[in-house]
Amino acid sequence: MKKAIVTFGVGYGYAQLKHFIFSCSRHVPDADVYIFAGDNLLELRARFIDYPRVTFLPYQENLVAKLIGKVTMKFPFVARFYGSIISFAYRLHLMPPSVARLLAAPLVQFMVKRFFALRQLLNRLPHDQWMFTDLRDVLFQADPFTHLEERSIITGIEPVRIHECNLNRKWLIRTYSRKVYKSVCNQYVACAGVTLGSRSVMRQYLAEVSHDILTNLPKIVGMLGADQAIHIHLFYRGLKGIKKQLEANGRGSIATLHYSTLHEFDRACGRLTNRAGKELAVIHQYDRHPGLAKELLAGLNSNTHEFLAQAS
Repeated sequence: MKKAIVTFGVGYGYAQLKHFIFSCSRHVPDADVYIFAGDNLLELRARFIDYPRVTFLPYQENLVAKLIGKVTMKFPFVARFYGSIISFAYRLHLMPPSVARLLAAPLVQFMVKRFFALRQLLNRLPHDQWMFTDLRDVLFQADPFTHLEERSIITGIEPVRIHECNLNRKWLIRTYSRKVYKSVCNQYVACAGVTLGSRSVMRQYLAEVSHDILTNLPKIVGMLGADQAIHIHLFYRGLKGIKKQLEANGRGSIATLHYSTLHEFDRACGRLTNRAGKELAVIHQYDRHPGLAKELLAGLNSNTHEFLAQAS
């Protein structure tokens, strides 16, 4: 099966990208990696020319929609009113969803609007398996697609419940409602930083994300964290017909480390390993633990040099 790993490097340079790309090339060598980049796209292409499966894509928004959004965002009330018009027209089918997404993109924070770019890319490329991931704080230790089932979607969960995290509580209430928050508040925080599934599953995921963005647009204009609220909502209340795998630290193939004390894992030879005996494929948020980060990057650099030497 053709595998695609997609991430965003807008505003990042070589130093922020290299460890992600090294680990991906080492542990998922048959995956095509697509990285949305900003003004330094040509420089990044030149720096990573020895990685033929890595493709840098320009991140662009429609110029007219961007200008309208830039003007309205100077006046919060106007921006919310403009957003309510787009949302109203979308909900009553007075505007094609593609037009609604185009107009809505300049009104929402980058981590929200990225889903529109992901949707366009998925519809354009033929890959069977997809992974949407953060970049700067993600490393691979194995192939995350190995045990992926056709009707499954996988994400990592934080070792903290939603009601214990003030930010996620606020994001859910603002994006949806207090009622929705109360319906999921005892669940663990599902992290939007790493998500993977088959083509059909990820298409449904992106369709539902898009629907929730446009339906709730007036409430999330310029809001940080709406992507996280939507991700949590879908994994606990949406995605009907899909097997949802929420992978906890120490028991799954994804490690999500922001709130972790690392007691769920073993550390040896520059690797983080799973005590449950399952191969730990993706490490997310490793930079929250400087000592661990130093070990992992030292191990990665050593293994990468050996790998390149063998390949040559």
